[in-house]
Order: sequence, then C-alpha cells, then structure tokens
Amino acid sequence: NVNVRYLNNLISADKMFLSFQDNYVSISDNVIYKGPMGFLEADNIRINLITKKIDIFMDDSNENIKISTSQ
Repeated sequence: NVNVRYLNNLISADKMFLSFQDNYVSISDNVIYKGPMGFLEADNIRINLITKKIDIFMDDSNENIKISTSQ
C-alpha cells in the first residue's frame, strides 16, 4: 500500500518504485489521485525527479483514464 502526500494532494496505489539512478518514481496498480482540483484513476503514474514531467497512462491502451474535476 502506497500513499504519497504533498500539500493537499494524495496519490494512493498498490506499488511504487523509486530509482535515484534513473531519476524517476513509478507508481502503479490501482492508482488514485485526490486533490483540490479533482479526482483521477489510472494504472500508472511516472514522475521524472529532475524535469518534474509526469506521465499518466493505462496498461491497456483501450482503457481510459478516469478524471473528474471539482470545479
């Protein structure tokens, strides 16, 4: 069980892999993001620790990421 908190944002998932050598964090399996701007469900989030680029994607390209906004 993984919980990542930053300010008013929470990412929860089943797995997390951190690579300081490659400078990224990979969060996967049942990924749920909750924050002040809304809610997101996906299979994977990958964060580049240097550039802060975030990739959000599904394992199956036929499935969609679920997003709902609170505004």
